[in-house]
Amino acid sequence: MKRIVLFLAVGLYLSCHAPAFGQVFYAFPNAPVVGSGELATGSYAAIGENELFRLGGYVRLAIAKYWDAGVEVLLDVRNGNVMAGAGLDVKLAAFPSTKAIPFDLSLNTGVGFIGDSDFTLIQVPIGALISSPFELDSGRVLVPYLGVYLLIVDIDRDRGPSSPGISDTDLDAELRGGVRYELEGRLDLFGTLHIGRDALFALGVNVKL
Repeated sequence: MKRIVLFLAVGLYLSCHAPAFGQVFYAFPNAPVVGSGELATGSYAAIGENELFRLGGYVRLAIAKYWDAGVEVLLDVRNGNVMAGAGLDVKLAAFPSTKAIPFDLSLNTGVGFIGDSDFTLIQVPIGALISSPFELDSGRVLVPYLGVYLLIVDIDRDRGPSSPGISDTDLDAELRGGVRYELEGRLDLFGTLHIGRDALFALGVNVKL
């Protein structure tokens, strides 16, 4: 119970005082970085506002002792339009969990895009992500994770030869939280909810190699 209260208190502090970030377009379901010589990969499906349906995938690998990097690709169907996207990010393990403070904290930044022939969105997130593992009576592990994102978003839209295009840059915030369920072996299941710039719910799998 103390761990749950502490986790929620830290999450509230982050949501009020700091931006947070997992990957570019969705929260990677773990704050600690990928270990040396290891690889994490996964995929997810999501639904959201404006009739959004998204399929995405990612790969993460260690680049130094306290750093890892991720590459993600995605396919969006929104209001009947099909768009493709990709992102690249880096993550720094800033604070490991201890007995006194049982959560991991990481800092991240990256850049990504989504678009088609008439529309381009470039997104730069900056911030932090926390997660804390809980061992269940069955021996399995449940890992809630939480972040508040600061998003720099640049949008360019071409309306055609008869109308001028639109170009706009915004600064947005987005809360992203979820739960990862560790199965036997190296397979995890996770669910994520995004609230802010876009309302998005995703379910996915993560594999540690």
